[in-house]
Amino acid sequence: MNKVSICRVIIFLLSTFSLLNSVVFAKTVLNQEAEVLYPKSYALVIGVNQPSGEWSSLSSAQDDAQLFGDHLERRGFEVIRLVGEKANKVGILKQLQTILPQKIGSHDRFIFYFAGHGQTQVTKQGKKIGYIVPADGSMIKSQDQWHTYLSMRELKSLLTEHIPSKHTLLLFDSCFSGLMFTRGVLRRPNLGAKAHLSKKGVMAITAGAAGELALDGLFTPTLIQALSGEADENMDGITSFQEIALYTRREVQARRDQQTPQFGILTGSGQMIFESKTPKISLRPSNIGAQSPRLSTSQKITNGEFTSNKQWGIIALSGTLAMALGGGLIWHSLNRLDEIEGIEDDKAYNKRVGEKFGSISSEYTAGWVIGGVGLASLGWSLYQVITQPVSYSTASSFTPMITPESVTFSWVW
Repeated sequence: MNKVSICRVIIFLLSTFSLLNSVVFAKTVLNQEAEVLYPKSYALVIGVNQPSGEWSSLSSAQDDAQLFGDHLERRGFEVIRLVGEKANKVGILKQLQTILPQKIGSHDRFIFYFAGHGQTQVTKQGKKIGYIVPADGSMIKSQDQWHTYLSMRELKSLLTEHIPSKHTLLLFDSCFSGLMFTRGVLRRPNLGAKAHLSKKGVMAITAGAAGELALDGLFTPTLIQALSGEADENMDGITSFQEIALYTRREVQARRDQQTPQFGILTGSGQMIFESKTPKISLRPSNIGAQSPRLSTSQKITNGEFTSNKQWGIIALSGTLAMALGGGLIWHSLNRLDEIEGIEDDKAYNKRVGEKFGSISSEYTAGWVIGGVGLASLGWSLYQVITQPVSYSTASSFTPMITPESVTFSWVW
């Protein structure tokens, strides 16, 4: 094998390596578009406008469920939708007891979302039990059929005993769902992503407090704004459950003072977190009542690796282009050398070598130098992007408008 053949083999190997690295880089960028904080993310999204029987029809429960499901899919969630007649009690239980436990891992996250009617039962002992009403939940002649509903207590049991996710978040856009809360206090500072991710937790946010009527079409659009990054009070690039809950309560109350979203941690001490970014969404002002939540703007994170990842991405792309340019120069110089080697007349051969060999050699050397620099840039930048996907630092100069100490709540099941 002559030198020209050896060089061509080397160029082929370098080109293959560059292509593979480009694929890895593209996959890394796509994974950043989805959430990189958990291995996998799942959601069960339920929306019921009109249960069976004499229930009044809601105007936007199913639309809100679809809107919320679309938002989660843009964040990389695998979303299972039960909307309208599909959201019957058996269908919900089948997902929670059979299908989802086989999918969800111990390090994944899971969101249970329900938009529809809620109801409250007062037992003979005077205790209040909250229920969500599935599509086949009946009300006949104003008599509640409790066995056709799904109680909050049953939901808690299903989610804590059957769903193995690291973090589970319950979201209820329904009337009377706030009956789960009574007294207590949560005084946890925003500890940062590493602290929130270190422990398991089951948590919930409801559209209103006990006895309040949740305005149709207010809670969910506000919640989406919170998840999109509007709730990132300390601008650290991470939106925690606590920040989402505080933001949602504040914004809903600002638009309807008779409705106070409630939130709390059911079990554990971990919190579900989200990257503070804004997937493209379309919110109609009519969905928010008299006033629409402000649309999210891009939040610039200047103190963490999330911004630097973009810089490393540009360097990786530049490195790939440099490798391609270097390979092209080497290939071109070898073709020129082949042309000289094809000259059979010795005199003409020596003359052409004297005229062209210097420029061919320079082009060949430049190709290797440029390609080598590109390879080094690509490899190092990919290492930086893969090993440092998210910033966990905080901006110490920011003071939140609302602090966790200003909120009190607890749970009753």
